[in-house]
Amino acid sequence: MNIVGVYFTKTGVTEDVMMRLKDALGMQTYNLKENIEVRLNDAEKIVIGTPIYVGMIPKKVVHFINQNKTEILNKELSIYIIGGEQPKDYQALFNVSNIDPAILQHASHIIYCGGEFRYDKLNFVSRSLLKMVHKKKAKEAQNDTMPSLNNQAIEKLIEVLES
Repeated sequence: MNIVGVYFTKTGVTEDVMMRLKDALGMQTYNLKENIEVRLNDAEKIVIGTPIYVGMIPKKVVHFINQNKTEILNKELSIYIIGGEQPKDYQALFNVSNIDPAILQHASHIIYCGGEFRYDKLNFVSRSLLKMVHKKKAKEAQNDTMPSLNNQAIEKLIEVLES
């Protein structure tokens, strides 16, 4: 089974998950940050990894999906999402990010894989805002837990891609 993984990462979390998939499945991966040509021709399955920033999918992921929509719609598609919280409404997420709803409907699996805050990879403003939001949410929830990657979700994604 020829699987191609395409992802965007800002702090490395989405990339870490994609590398786990690559190690488990031996698939070809493309980091959209590198601006290289992504080859989907021979792929039977495509997995797209995306973080969520400020409630939106990053522009590079949106651009990739919109540029390759026809090809994506002709392959089996799985999407994994990384973020501080699981999106409550994937349709709204795709709408606000300006992604054709056909992509969402076509995806056989959309899996939320948790997230991590890597403060050292953020600029000062982003780091400060994120710390304030986390502190407020932790106080409201009366705990101090940080989001973390969901290993069970990642294992489920590997199983989905293997089948």
